[in-house]
Amino acid sequence: MKRVAFLTMDSLADFVCYDHLAIPPLAQLGWSVSEVSWHSRNVNWNQFEAVVIRSPWDYQSQSEAFLRTLEEIASRTILLNSLE
Repeated sequence: MKRVAFLTMDSLADFVCYDHLAIPPLAQLGWSVSEVSWHSRNVNWNQFEAVVIRSPWDYQSQSEAFLRTLEEIASRTILLNSLE
């Protein structure tokens, strides 16, 4: 099974987010989806065929750290909704 990560944030408790609605259709297509916070360190991004920027809505207060995380991801796998 192919693996994809949805890039999110630590807690979506105060937000309305529909990322979970994409998981069953992707599973039917043979994809395993993991939701990973952009704050998480020591993530092996190589384990994913792609990372999709979905709901990292707290990045504004730490924009430089967020961009570094995106650069790290892009250096290891396909980053969808890319930096370009």
